[in-house]
Amino acid sequence: MTETFMYLMDSYGLVTLFIAVMGSCMGLPSPSTPALLVVGSYMAIGNMSPWLVLPTALAGAVTGDQIGYWIGHWGGHAVEARLRRNPARAKKIDRIKRLMLKYGGPGVFFTRWLLSPLGPTSNFLYGASDMRWIRFTFWSITGEMIWVLIYASVGYVFGDNLDDITALTGKIGWTLTTAALALGLSVYLFIKWRGRRRA
Repeated sequence: MTETFMYLMDSYGLVTLFIAVMGSCMGLPSPSTPALLVVGSYMAIGNMSPWLVLPTALAGAVTGDQIGYWIGHWGGHAVEARLRRNPARAKKIDRIKRLMLKYGGPGVFFTRWLLSPLGPTSNFLYGASDMRWIRFTFWSITGEMIWVLIYASVGYVFGDNLDDITALTGKIGWTLTTAALALGLSVYLFIKWRGRRRA
C-alpha cells in the first residue's frame, strides 16, 4: 500500500494526497494514514514543503468531513422520519440528539484523531442531528489539524521504516477505538443499573 501511494504521489503530487485523505474522511477505503506518513518522510528529505503538504492534507480532511455532514443533514431526516413511527424509538432518538447537541463539540474533536475510525460515521450522525454547521466545522478543523500533524510528524521522524510504522499506527488506532467503546458501554450499563436500582 505504501509503495503504491508513493508511486501515485510521484506521478500526481498533492492531488493524490488530497483525494486520499478526503476519501478516508468520507468512509471510503482510502490509505490516508500511509499518505500522511509518506508525505512526512518526503518533507524530512526536502522533497516536499510543509507549507504545501499540511494545508493540502487538512483541506482534504475537512472536505471529507463536510461531505459526510451534509449527506447526513440532507438525507438523515428521511430515515429518522421512518424510525419515529415507533413511539419508543422516537423517544430514544430525541434523547440521543439532545446528548449529541450538548456534548457534540468535543465528540467531533476526538473522533478526528483519537478515535479516527469513528469519524466518517459520526460526520453523518452530526449532520442528521441538526448540529449547527459552524460548530461542527470549528471542531472538525481543530481535530483534523491534530490528526494531520501527528501522522505527518511520525512520517517525518520515522520515514525509513514506513511499512512498520503504518502497521503499528493502524493497530493503535483500532485499539484506542475499541477501548473507548468498551468504556462508553460500561458507563452506560452502570448508569442504567443505578437507575433501575433506585427505581
